[in-house]
Amino acid sequence: MLQEKKTYLVIILFFICRIAFGQPADDSMVVNTSKILASKNISDFCYFFSDPEKKITPQDISKMGTLEKMTHAIPNQRRIPSKYLSSLNYLVFTLKNIGDSVESFCLSPANYLQVFEIYKETNGVLTGNTLYTNAKPAAKVLNHGYKLIQLAPGEQSKFIIKFKYVKTSVINILPRLVRLEYSLTQVNYDKETSSETSIITFIVSGFFLMMIFYSFASYRQAYRPEFLYYGAYTFCISILLFLKSVLLNNSTAFNFFFEAYLDFFIQLGSVFLYLLFIRSYLNTKVNYPVIEKLLFYSQWIVMGAFAIYTYVYFGTDSLYVQNKIELYTKLFLVALGITFILIGFRYKDTLLKYLVYGNINLIFFGLLSLFFMSTPYHIKNLHWIFSNSFFYYSLSVLGECLLFMVGLSYKNRKELIEKVKMEETLKREHQRQEMEKQLVIINTQQDERNRISADMHDELGAGMTAIRLMSEMAKTKTKDNPVPEIEKISDSSNDLLNKMNAIIWSMNSSNDTLPNLVSYIRSYAITFFENSDSKCLVNVLDEVPEKELSGEKRRNIFLTVKEALNNVVKHSKATEVKIDFTFDNLFCIKITDNGVGINKNKLREFGNGLKNMQKRMERIGGQFEIENNQGTILKLCIPY
Repeated sequence: MLQEKKTYLVIILFFICRIAFGQPADDSMVVNTSKILASKNISDFCYFFSDPEKKITPQDISKMGTLEKMTHAIPNQRRIPSKYLSSLNYLVFTLKNIGDSVESFCLSPANYLQVFEIYKETNGVLTGNTLYTNAKPAAKVLNHGYKLIQLAPGEQSKFIIKFKYVKTSVINILPRLVRLEYSLTQVNYDKETSSETSIITFIVSGFFLMMIFYSFASYRQAYRPEFLYYGAYTFCISILLFLKSVLLNNSTAFNFFFEAYLDFFIQLGSVFLYLLFIRSYLNTKVNYPVIEKLLFYSQWIVMGAFAIYTYVYFGTDSLYVQNKIELYTKLFLVALGITFILIGFRYKDTLLKYLVYGNINLIFFGLLSLFFMSTPYHIKNLHWIFSNSFFYYSLSVLGECLLFMVGLSYKNRKELIEKVKMEETLKREHQRQEMEKQLVIINTQQDERNRISADMHDELGAGMTAIRLMSEMAKTKTKDNPVPEIEKISDSSNDLLNKMNAIIWSMNSSNDTLPNLVSYIRSYAITFFENSDSKCLVNVLDEVPEKELSGEKRRNIFLTVKEALNNVVKHSKATEVKIDFTFDNLFCIKITDNGVGINKNKLREFGNGLKNMQKRMERIGGQFEIENNQGTILKLCIPY
């Protein structure tokens, strides 16, 4: 009986000691800090516990007897089950310093943590870990998710890490210890591993910055809203890429907010602006009613998704619902892009095709980005950049932008051609209207000329003919006793009647032809020389070209010929006059007589006749020449 009592007492003391001093650590799960040269992944040495209800304290964790051990798969996958995302989580591990000096380490349990607390249990006493004043280098790495822990010589302590993730899907779990003296080196290494992505991002951001300036400059010149929408769209994309690159792996409050909410807000804003751009760029309301409805309702869906996402983020603690909203919104945008592509291929519009090809590029590389972001898959035997989701996202927006530039160039070239055609059409229309106005004026003038010539013929002609007849009758009655005044009246009326007939002939638009002019001059010349001592010969081709001559040209040519024939009768003393008509490149009239010729020293005998003849020909764009050659040769030429 006594022996049994002793046994029970030993067991009770064992449990009391176990409760008081904690469970003995399994040596296989203890991290020997002396063996850590620079840094070490301690996933294999950690226990993991999740508290969805958020009721367990670090003291409760310290007293637990069994914890779930982390597996080797977690560091490689870097993804944890979604049920842990909104929970309070705990990592428990034991460190042992077998050296003879204090060892300091920086600890990073995971990325994007909004709660990160370290508790240290030594000899059964649990305390919060604090930074040491002489460990100033550690402060430089705090913004990268590290905190300082220290072990005294020969110390073995259990550490409880309390953490909670930021409300974002881009999280991992990778507990790592880094010696204090190498902490800054480790941070710089982390930056260098993403430097290639940063370079690509900066290049793409620079390209988009150029597009922003170009878009707003184009809007300033043309005030077309599509340039304003595209400039705002490229601004959103460039801001998103720039912040993604600059804030990568930074554990700051702004980066947490950016990764959890702001990045998706910027993405939805860029999509909304892009839909506005397409509607305005293609004028879908007029040209593509089906696409107009599709994009219009899609804008409302995007706005609804943004409103719900905002409410879930600020009003609830459900990261699961938040991620589902983001996922389904992106799937909807992929479906929208595919629908737009299928509809776009139905139209034979080159400008629309460029946007279709841009959306194909967006969807293809966007799906690749979504795949590498949502899975732990990595492409083997290739540089790690080809397994980076952000790299493919940059390619998607960059390719779309390049295709937009090509499409814009095509549109500008097309609009330039259409503008030139429109200007040519307006110019031809203006010329046609001017010609019609001129034609109306000419027809009005012709009608007025015809009316005046008809009135002169009917009124003045009849009167002058009556005067002439009466003067002739008076001459007959006074034949035995001539009256000089009656003779002068007869001559004057006859001369005035001839002049009036010439005026009527020149004014009548029905006579505005070259054959009519030649016929009239021929008839006038033969009649003019009938009662003179000179013989008149007229040489003309059997066929005179059918060309139009205005009344002004006919009148000036006829009056010049008439003046020339008067000079022949008055001054040349010629017995023969020859008139030749030629129709080569010019219409020419050559008047030749065999008289005494013209003495250039006595030109004043002709008064203003020669000057008037020359002025008349110059007025209608003709040529006037006169020379002596066994008589007088006078030549008139005019283009026809």
